[in-house]
Amino acid sequence: MIKTISTLRDILTPLCKRRESIWVNEGWEYVFAQWQPIAREDLEGLFAPTGSVSGPVEVDFSQSQRGQVLYLPPLEKNPQCIPILSLYCQLNNQQSIAKLRVMLVCLDGNQDPYGIGFRMETPESMNQNTNATDSDGIHDFHHAQLIRTFGQSKLDDKLRVCSPDWLPTTQPSFPLPAKCPVTLLLCLIVTLYGKKYYNQFLAEHEIFDIKQHRDILDPWINSGRQAKKADG
Repeated sequence: MIKTISTLRDILTPLCKRRESIWVNEGWEYVFAQWQPIAREDLEGLFAPTGSVSGPVEVDFSQSQRGQVLYLPPLEKNPQCIPILSLYCQLNNQQSIAKLRVMLVCLDGNQDPYGIGFRMETPESMNQNTNATDSDGIHDFHHAQLIRTFGQSKLDDKLRVCSPDWLPTTQPSFPLPAKCPVTLLLCLIVTLYGKKYYNQFLAEHEIFDIKQHRDILDPWINSGRQAKKADG
């Protein structure tokens, strides 16, 4: 479990650092005041493994201090669109739960936020607190779904992103090749920034215990390259 904590920290910290170095924050003061940014030092504290960890470890961005979020680097093709991440993990040695909620936010002429979002989650059956009773388990796999809000009162009560009311938030749900919270987070990087960014990001940063997770995802992410080589 300590390995998982360290690996999540080592992925999120350079993402936070990149955002700080390339993103000009003009006009976002009001959003910052409602959804306070998590800084690199905050991540170090949230994902600080301590000696021997026997019980579950819970990491919840929305419950840290006054409710915080991680502002990620802007989208390459749409730099005015900022991904804002709220993360919840319950990590233990048997099975771990992860819920990544991302709002893709732009500001209109009045600096009011608008956009849409999505969430990425571990299988529903892993969540012991779930109220789901459907024996077919319609979300019982690593998946992504659309969202209109974070679904967390500590954030949504402070600020709402203007999002279409008709947006479906239960289905569709998109299956993901993730196996754990770490591979789920890596899927998020590919989803937001693409394959080239994913490969460069992991090559440029020393991330603890990342090989076993890349062994799961790389064949799927780089399958196009492998197919091209085979055809050649």
